[in-house]
Amino acid sequence: MVIGKTDSLANLLWVNAYGSSGIDIGYEIINERDSGFLVIGNTYQNGSDEYFLFHVNDSGKVVGMPDWKERLDQVQVYPNPNKGIIRIVLPTKASGEFRLELFTLDGQCVYMDSQQQQYSNELVVHFGDYHTGGVYFLKITHLLENYYAKIFVTN
Repeated sequence: MVIGKTDSLANLLWVNAYGSSGIDIGYEIINERDSGFLVIGNTYQNGSDEYFLFHVNDSGKVVGMPDWKERLDQVQVYPNPNKGIIRIVLPTKASGEFRLELFTLDGQCVYMDSQQQQYSNELVVHFGDYHTGGVYFLKITHLLENYYAKIFVTN
């Protein structure tokens, strides 16, 4: 998989190859507030599909997921599995806008919403009736903090 970045005049700033010798497909590149990018995709190697999520900085260098594991462990989702309605508990109480984005494993954003909270660490989310069963990634953004959760939806 090859990813490049251009400036506003379409001049190439950098280009890098990522992945393995198998078939690598990037489904979504998400611009992060820290000027880096999240890349969601899959690789086909040794007879099986595996999904990946990695973080590159503004220069194209893979910097991993610096707080994915930490932030994933801090978010509690109830019930999980669920039927499209969940309660999210974040590690600390906060006020302001919380942006919610739900992604399929192939990187497609299937839900976006925002909620205003008054000094709370709990959010209730209803994804609507359009959802299908499967595994999703939920990204929660508050100010400059990103939190992530893996969501299991049943029909």
